[in-house]
Amino acid sequence: MTAPPADRPITATLPTTAANVVIVSGSVGAGHDGVARELARRLSEAGHHAEVLDLLEGFPWLVGVLLGSAYLFTLRVAPWAYEVVCWLVERSAVFQRLADRLCCSAAPWLREELVGADLVVATYPPASRALGRLRQTGELQVPAVTYLTDPAPNYLWQHPNVDLHLTMSSATAAEAEQRYGLPMSTAGPLVHPVFRTTDRVGARRHLRQVADVGPEAKIALMVLGSLGMGDVRPALRALQAAGAVPVVLCGRNEKLHRNLRSMPGVVALGWRNDAPRLVAGCDLVVHNAGGLSLTESLVAGVPSLTFRPIRGHGRANARTLDRSGMVRWARTPTQLTTFAAEVLAEGGAACPMPSETAVQYICSLLPVGANGRRQASSTAQIAGS
Repeated sequence: MTAPPADRPITATLPTTAANVVIVSGSVGAGHDGVARELARRLSEAGHHAEVLDLLEGFPWLVGVLLGSAYLFTLRVAPWAYEVVCWLVERSAVFQRLADRLCCSAAPWLREELVGADLVVATYPPASRALGRLRQTGELQVPAVTYLTDPAPNYLWQHPNVDLHLTMSSATAAEAEQRYGLPMSTAGPLVHPVFRTTDRVGARRHLRQVADVGPEAKIALMVLGSLGMGDVRPALRALQAAGAVPVVLCGRNEKLHRNLRSMPGVVALGWRNDAPRLVAGCDLVVHNAGGLSLTESLVAGVPSLTFRPIRGHGRANARTLDRSGMVRWARTPTQLTTFAAEVLAEGGAACPMPSETAVQYICSLLPVGANGRRQASSTAQIAGS
């Protein structure tokens, strides 16, 4: 892999007048919306109006089903099919044109929703393609920015007519520049600051109370995203062999939660509101997707490992994280036991995160004197949340 590029300087001054920034996310899982909400919060703190839209509301019914519930069904029931689609979209011009037609079918809805916006940000891959098309045709006259929420770039995340592409890490920026020939800027993670500021001593005590184990117990936290996907039993046995007490965050997967509660020595948890304390209180995080849950762990400074990533974007994320040295990928249960035992014995910390400059980059594109024409809330809102 090529060496990560140096962060590009931010030369424009921040506008002194509140601007209207619209963030276009997608309610598939919780990662895209989580990043969108955090960006909206930071923009609001900077004095701007921020609103979050769900692109799935703008698609024709059938496209919305394909990119929403059908996508999630495929991930659960036929993950190999999802991986094949990802492979084809990355390499086949025919599939790229088809993907663009699907993504851009929301363009008429976007045109109406973006009236009065001073700048638009995509945190969802189809939104990036749709905004790029609107910029290409001249139907969107204000700057468009894409923030890649995944460690691994893909075709849908980039568009040559998007004004600025932001990534969480320099490794993502380097890979995207090499693959697509477009400039990328490293802007650091977009995670709520509570993951950085949570007291780890108190968090360790809290997690051990939740898990009902002694204060000296070593805990490995398995994060499976909001959907709780993946075959986790091999990982749990491997972590137990390393001397860890596995605690599994099952997200909204109630079936997985019920099944794992009967597994000896394993603590299975459903949807939780104390995730910052659970993450900060563990000794190791094991993930299988590379999305927002992993980024939260890295921001918290907790060492992390990848095991059995979900197909498609999960495996792509695992490769990028492993090649860059950010997160090691254990390919077998034996390797997971070895890696986990090393972390538990030596302690350690996560790979340092880049400076968090997403808001500065975005504000550098705002027109001076943006006057807040759009009637938007000054706080982050997602319809239905």
